Amino acid sequence: MTKITSEILSEVKGGTEPVKVGDRVLIVNCSNCPETNGKVGTVIRDKSLEDNPMFELDVPSNHYGEYTLMDSEFDVWALISTEEEEPEEAESESDAVSRPSHYTAGKTEVIDIIAQTVSGYDNPFVAHCVGTATKYLNRAPYKHDTPTEDLRKAVAYLNFAIKHLEEKAEKEGE
Repeated sequence: MTKITSEILSEVKGGTEPVKVGDRVLIVNCSNCPETNGKVGTVIRDKSLEDNPMFELDVPSNHYGEYTLMDSEFDVWALISTEEEEPEEAESESDAVSRPSHYTAGKTEVIDIIAQTVSGYDNPFVAHCVGTATKYLNRAPYKHDTPTEDLRKAVAYLNFAIKHLEEKAEKEGE
């Protein structure tokens, strides 16, 4: 858990300090999503224009849905330095849902890898199967004593996707 103190926050408005994908950001004031003010999120997409930093955070909002868009012309945020970290305590119930350790073992959170991976699929069922397989592949070495079960699940979901695509191709060929 990052300890948020005035010493490690640097307020950003108007693009004085750019952010990059993976940065942790405190939403100070979001003009379109006031319900997200005070929440911390991770930058998942850079949407910057030449002189206007904009980015999406992994914080759900009423206005945008599954994310929050921050725009330097209207919004205020604070970049959180992760240099000073509190020691990790036992995983809380909240962390077990929003940031389970078996999905955050690497540099990139699995949900971000899944989002990137499935963005290339136009078939929702296939995208779901590929995303689920990606989840199982990424968590396999961390969730159980042996990765075998999750590797089998990944293969099963890839087989579901392949079968669906083959059946679709057969129907279109008739």
